[in-house]
Amino acid sequence: MRFNPQSADFGDVEVGSRKKIDVEVTNDGITNRVITNESLRSDMFTVAGIRPPMSIAPGAHIVVSIEFEPTRPGTAVAYALIENHRIRGQDVLAAYSLRGNGVAAAHLEAMPQKIAFANVPTGTSISQWVQLKNNGRKAITISSVHVAGSSFATRELATPLTLTAGKTKGFELRFSPAGIGKHDGTVTFESWSGVKELTITASGAGIKATGSISASPGIVTFGDARVGGMEKLAVTLKNRGNSNLVISDVSVAGIDVSVGGYLRHATIAPGQTATLDLVFAPKKAGAMTGHVKITSNADDSPTIVALSGKGVSSSGHSVGLSWEASGSSGVIGYNVYRVALPGNMYLRLSHTPVSGLAFTDGTVETGKTYSYVVTAVNWDGEESLYSQPVTATVP
Repeated sequence: MRFNPQSADFGDVEVGSRKKIDVEVTNDGITNRVITNESLRSDMFTVAGIRPPMSIAPGAHIVVSIEFEPTRPGTAVAYALIENHRIRGQDVLAAYSLRGNGVAAAHLEAMPQKIAFANVPTGTSISQWVQLKNNGRKAITISSVHVAGSSFATRELATPLTLTAGKTKGFELRFSPAGIGKHDGTVTFESWSGVKELTITASGAGIKATGSISASPGIVTFGDARVGGMEKLAVTLKNRGNSNLVISDVSVAGIDVSVGGYLRHATIAPGQTATLDLVFAPKKAGAMTGHVKITSNADDSPTIVALSGKGVSSSGHSVGLSWEASGSSGVIGYNVYRVALPGNMYLRLSHTPVSGLAFTDGTVETGKTYSYVVTAVNWDGEESLYSQPVTATVP
């Protein structure tokens, strides 16, 4: 017997629907063929059109209808066994091949479907945005989401969730390592029927949380300030660790300096900086030293920044300075420096560039001689060389 087509390949068929292929069975022999039996072991294929015993004359044919109705996704393979009458004492058995692929009408996909998180310090977390999409032709309803792995959790994903054909839904997958070492997890989406529509795999590693803070500059020198006046400087704090840095306290000892910047209980993320404002307001004349202590959750806490300054009584005198404008381009102001002779180390008087061409120094002391120099400053904070020095003696 000859079959046309030679085998029945149904291709992709949606689960719950059916597809039919008609097969011609032709007797290409010279005697009658009698079909004595037909058998098919499959829960997805059915055969119609054969009623044994059934005789087919030479050159004649019958039409057999075969249907494929998938009950679940996946490939199904079967054989229809057709038994002919005995020839020379032997049964003739023809095996007709059947093949089909059940596909879900609603097809859920995720982007990405496999997520590898970087090393994450314990006590912190990192997130990845995931997008679900129904690439099928029918709506799908997700009834439940199961997360395996104590270090993983989803956010912005409520069930039941219905996605019509072509629609998307984003959610957040968060990794919060429960301990040091490798962590694996899965997120499984199930439909109302209990079918696992999609599984996302995730992995990550927990590492030891480290905290380290740096202060720049590490030594702050205010120079001279009038009693009753004030001078302002700033310290930059940087988190050089791999986890959040929490400032619990900032305190000053030994010097008339107060702290601004609202850093108490502030959080500095890894690699980020914060500014600590320091104000020197001497209450009496004389040199003084001290420090500011920054307490945090850093491994090297507390951080100490040395402070020094000098309170000077007003002598009732001042020194007026003026200079000619710089011929360089991009100049935004001028820095003024002073040294009390016979010293040789100039200290800056103007903590921000002077925009004009004159400056008055009101922190001079009676009986002392001072030397002054000026530098030009551009937008990038670059300074010129010192000007020629000028001196002034206070009566």
